[in-house]
Amino acid sequence: MRPVEAVAWADAFDVDVRDLPSVLTHEAARVDGVRTELAKLVREFSGAPDEEVRRGMFRAYSSLGAAESRVLAAAADARRSA
Repeated sequence: MRPVEAVAWADAFDVDVRDLPSVLTHEAARVDGVRTELAKLVREFSGAPDEEVRRGMFRAYSSLGAAESRVLAAAADARRSA
């Protein structure tokens, strides 16, 4: 991770750059928790009569998975750069 990116991430979470790997790992775990809860909603809404609701729930779940992957990648990058 380039220093300017590390500073931007650290500023976003109001933490010291040295703490960034653990902070991003923690945030990824939080995203995973939200995604787990959303997976429950996706299952609960699977029989909903409104196709758009079902699609929206699935898109939200997929998008959150993509975001989690990016945060994990940033955490790994921060660890390599530390």
